[in-house]
Amino acid sequence: PWRLFYGNEASMTSVWVDLSRTFPDIAFFSQGSEMRDQLHRLLTAYALARPDHGYVQGMSHIAAILLL
Repeated sequence: PWRLFYGNEASMTSVWVDLSRTFPDIAFFSQGSEMRDQLHRLLTAYALARPDHGYVQGMSHIAAILLL
């Protein structure tokens, strides 16, 4: 499974950085919440499925609204 991330390290790092910036005042996305974990999985899956796009800053806000 670690080979999936090879070449996508920048996207994976960006996902982690943006998670803390995504609606920090909404309890649904607070650290340790189920929805934050779902958001992380969704963004990671997209970045891996579309390596030509990867993760783009701000994508987490759109995904979070869709999850809500």
